[in-house]
Amino acid sequence: MQVGLIKSRSGFSLVELLIFAGLLAFLSMLLLQMSELQQKVINTTEAGFETLSLVNDVGELLSHPPACEKTFHLQKIDKGEAASIYRAYLNNLGVWQLTEVYKLNEPISKILRLKSIKLQGSIPSDGSANVVLEITHLKPVLGPAVVSRTVRLIRVVVDTANQVVGCQAEGIQPAPGLSVLDVCNSIEHGVWDTVSGKCKIVH
Repeated sequence: MQVGLIKSRSGFSLVELLIFAGLLAFLSMLLLQMSELQQKVINTTEAGFETLSLVNDVGELLSHPPACEKTFHLQKIDKGEAASIYRAYLNNLGVWQLTEVYKLNEPISKILRLKSIKLQGSIPSDGSANVVLEITHLKPVLGPAVVSRTVRLIRVVVDTANQVVGCQAEGIQPAPGLSVLDVCNSIEHGVWDTVSGKCKIVH
């Protein structure tokens, strides 16, 4: 009787061990999923703040006409795509200097990369257009891996081939009374064509 009792206890202990191992595996999987979800939430929050910061920064950079013109110089307004976004600043001599800030397909941070910088739409009568930024998430997030954000341009001036020769984002308020005609006339060799409503570059 005693031997049989020992065998019975031994078998029962094995069943308990199997049940415990199964529960442990289930809990481990559950904790792993919760950890991955928590990390996605953290990544999503971080990506959201960095995307907002990027859009605001691009708007501020392109609000300086020299930077905007350099970024989109001679790009087609309806299908143009820039390779970089530039920063413009005045040096000690009062001359505008330009440097690349954001480049395509180069990480902006540990979580974002700029996929494309595109001009969208056609030039309306008020001289505005849109810049569409496609932004890739480099870490798993709750939502799509690629998102699009828009920066509005004002005072967009095109030549007769619909290529951009001058522009400015709305980060800085326009000076009173300044129009696309004034912008065109301020460009070197720029002459406003009243018939076509576009800026001609005369060499």
